[in-house]
Amino acid sequence: MEADCAYLAFTWRYDSGLVSGAVPDFETALTFPADQQAQIGLFCGSTVATPSQAITSCSDSNRGALRVRIPADGTANDHYNPPRIAPQHLFDFSAGTDNLFRTERTKVTLRFTVLNLTNKAALYNFQSAFSGTHFVCHAAFRDRSGSASEAKASPFS
Repeated sequence: MEADCAYLAFTWRYDSGLVSGAVPDFETALTFPADQQAQIGLFCGSTVATPSQAITSCSDSNRGALRVRIPADGTANDHYNPPRIAPQHLFDFSAGTDNLFRTERTKVTLRFTVLNLTNKAALYNFQSAFSGTHFVCHAAFRDRSGSASEAKASPFS
């Protein structure tokens, strides 16, 4: 007889940051439309770009992007110091059982999963030549239930 146990699963994923050649320096980021500046989290001092309000110039030394690591002025290098998506830690959690009522013939399954447990807003890639811009999904909750029946062995087989 198989063991019908409940299970817990916890997944930790670290993304070190894909190369994003679309933002080689801060001056290039200033030329992006407002929605693209908001996507990368562009800021200048206490001003943060929004989907409707772009940052057009910046003289503050406290400047950068929250979701893209832009190399310091004059240090970008495609081989040794490329612009990258900001690194991120993502956590998922799942719990369930494959035999909720511990029966022999008909088994009821129940599963509950949370993706992006901490609800981190993160960029996965930006202006990719092949797939465009993608964000990590917000926290997603999924539950699933089902049943499975075992057929009784036929005496004729």
